[in-house]
Amino acid sequence: MDKERNPLRRKGNRNVFCALYGECLDDAIKGSWQDWDCDECQHKLNHQNQPDVLLTVTASIEY
Repeated sequence: MDKERNPLRRKGNRNVFCALYGECLDDAIKGSWQDWDCDECQHKLNHQNQPDVLLTVTASIEY
């Protein structure tokens, strides 16, 4: 596991918009984890892969 990432094997919150989410998911699958938590990871607030506001279904656009 990469030292920059720190997924913990426990129930908690995950950041699906983190650029490293896929790597943490791979770790969870390899370890047969039911859950994992991002609370102690330095990337827990990384929203690099969050979609643009205009691309979300809930955005209203006046025309």
